[in-house]
Amino acid sequence: LFHPEWVFSIRDEEPPTFIESQVGKKPYEWALMEGDSNSPVPLWQKKMPGKKALFPARIELAPLWPGKMLKEVWDQADAAIFTSGTLRVRGEFRSWMEWSGFDLDATEESETSYKVEDPILGLDPMEHIQVWRNSSLSFDPHSPPQQQNDAIARETARANLALGPHTLTLFTSREALGKTAEILRSCGKAQDQGITIWAQEPGGLSRTQLANKFKNFKQPSVLLGTRSFWEGIDLPGAVQHLVIPRLPFSNISDPIVEARMESCELADPPQSGFDQYLLPQMLQQLRQ
Repeated sequence: LFHPEWVFSIRDEEPPTFIESQVGKKPYEWALMEGDSNSPVPLWQKKMPGKKALFPARIELAPLWPGKMLKEVWDQADAAIFTSGTLRVRGEFRSWMEWSGFDLDATEESETSYKVEDPILGLDPMEHIQVWRNSSLSFDPHSPPQQQNDAIARETARANLALGPHTLTLFTSREALGKTAEILRSCGKAQDQGITIWAQEPGGLSRTQLANKFKNFKQPSVLLGTRSFWEGIDLPGAVQHLVIPRLPFSNISDPIVEARMESCELADPPQSGFDQYLLPQMLQQLRQ
């Protein structure tokens, strides 16, 4: 449901999937009552002939852009220091500053000014790493997701076997991760090399447990992780190879992502939701 400042999403609890929440679309119709940014807008399900009630469901409310709310916090602070190697996108801090509620036109003479520095002076990552791009993986991008995940899993498993131990693979799909783990565990070459497969799977070890196992395990091993492994993980000496099967673009069917892209396109003048939001967000995630 589109609102100038808030994003509403309805998550059905059985099964746990997002439901299309635009009024008048899909099997369920939702009504939106008037409200303002200080009073969340009430939402309820309208009765429709021949349709099964959606509930139990959880209604989620999120700010369309968090900058306005965060600015209220920064305005109360005498000073704020932000340090990270991933604040820049395309060499600029503009996207992060805009999302975080900072005035992009602030200058040294203005009441609120900002200084930006490169936190890692003199470090050229390309002097320490080699980047290889896979050119053998090929599938129709319009093919069913299952076929795409099958192809990605096969090629990712092959890359892990070629690179060997001390390999971390970061996935954007749990299904692709599960298929890759299945292929590796049943592979004779992995068994011959005595490689242990640590995988972030439902019902398995937590992120912290997997990271500790991978870091401290004395035998050859590889680690397969999903979204939570893309940031906040430190594995000194344990990772020699990093495999990224797919760039970490957000799911465009996520209600918040969809609403923010739509907001860009409805701006005056209109902007590309992909260029202004989806791509910078992916680049920031990839820098992590």
